Amino acid sequence: MSNIQKYTDKLPLLSNELTKLFFLNVSHDFDRVELAITLRKDRLNVKEFGSYLNFIYRVDGHLSPAGLLSYSHYPSKQIEVSEIRIGSYDLIFEWLAKNLNNYNGVILLYLTIKFLPKVIQPYLDTIYKGYQIAELQEDILEKRYKREKKELKEQRLKKEKRAYKKELRRLFKEEFPHIEKKQREKLIETITQLYLRIGYRNIAAGRFAQKVMQDIRLSPIKNSK
Repeated sequence: MSNIQKYTDKLPLLSNELTKLFFLNVSHDFDRVELAITLRKDRLNVKEFGSYLNFIYRVDGHLSPAGLLSYSHYPSKQIEVSEIRIGSYDLIFEWLAKNLNNYNGVILLYLTIKFLPKVIQPYLDTIYKGYQIAELQEDILEKRYKREKKELKEQRLKKEKRAYKKELRRLFKEEFPHIEKKQREKLIETITQLYLRIGYRNIAAGRFAQKVMQDIRLSPIKNSK
């Protein structure tokens, strides 16, 4: 289970609209929501796979009511893989509808994971010109970020924010053309803030996603009686 509600407050006007926009032609009378991530059945690099799961954990933590720090101290409130389906590797996360005030948090988690492999290279092209994603190691970036002076950090964050927003606007127009501009911009702002909070860890997770993530689906499910 997962407890993701914090950023709901950032989108107060979208509580019902988001559900309608992302669960098209589906009755709201369902029992649970399922997020399925399909990975190519291949040899998985353990370190990169760990970085990818840590990215999901951190996004969920930042979306939790108390924030990531408090979330990290309560394993019972942390996101869990509900099921792993073999064939390709399907990672399944589930939320009971009765445990959610609305679906904003689940939808934001889905979008943040979905767009990661597509936003990460344009981001690198802006911040680290000439580098390929495979060349940037997480431990090296961590040391670089810790040594960074305040004014340089502010400049970098502005560049990162512009890079993320530019690519997210393109992706939303391409993949969700039915979402009107005002709603789209609020979603882009929130997803950008999530990427900025996770920082350099996006790179290792994005590298893994580029190589092996085949599909991601968010589905409302009605239990059979």
